[in-house]
Amino acid sequence: MSMFSSPTSGPLRIPSSFGVLLVRFPAGVFFLCLLILCVLRGTGKTSTLIEVIKQLLTTNPDAKILACAPSNTASDLILTRLASGRGPISTTRMFRLNAPSRNPMEVDKLVKDYSFLEKERGTDRFSIPDRGELKRFSVIVATCISAGLIYSLGVDSGHFSYICIDEAGQATEPEVIVPLAGLFSPQCRMILAGDHMQVR
Repeated sequence: MSMFSSPTSGPLRIPSSFGVLLVRFPAGVFFLCLLILCVLRGTGKTSTLIEVIKQLLTTNPDAKILACAPSNTASDLILTRLASGRGPISTTRMFRLNAPSRNPMEVDKLVKDYSFLEKERGTDRFSIPDRGELKRFSVIVATCISAGLIYSLGVDSGHFSYICIDEAGQATEPEVIVPLAGLFSPQCRMILAGDHMQVR
């Protein structure tokens, strides 16, 4: 059993069967607020990240978490796993932020259940709630690029307790910076999960 210490509630217990190295740095310094999950493909990085997010919400129900990945497929996988299994997160606590340009016809029903849809000219399209509605969710799942919409709606840098980026090894540096720019604060924890041997 490995432990990762939550800033508000003490240690989180991560089963050692996940086979990852968990590193915790002190908060308050931008480049040191980091938990790194970096191991080879197929060793459970995403599963570990899902478990960390669920335990963070269990130990601190007021936590606000932004979970991102570089692609819609990877972001949808995060949402699907958070919405199922042990301790599923409900539609009242989690939101899947989709770019309005994404075609809802190509998206799984479960993902749509966690999204906002509106009718435009007789067809469904993804929409974005206003800032107040967005801030009430405990977890927001988005692609790295779509996470920039959160900042453009006026959500301040102190809102998120944790910013998690899965598949960080497959993202470009600018993609990883988008969810951090304007939303990261000294009180926020950043979690990167990825295989440094995978390249785009």
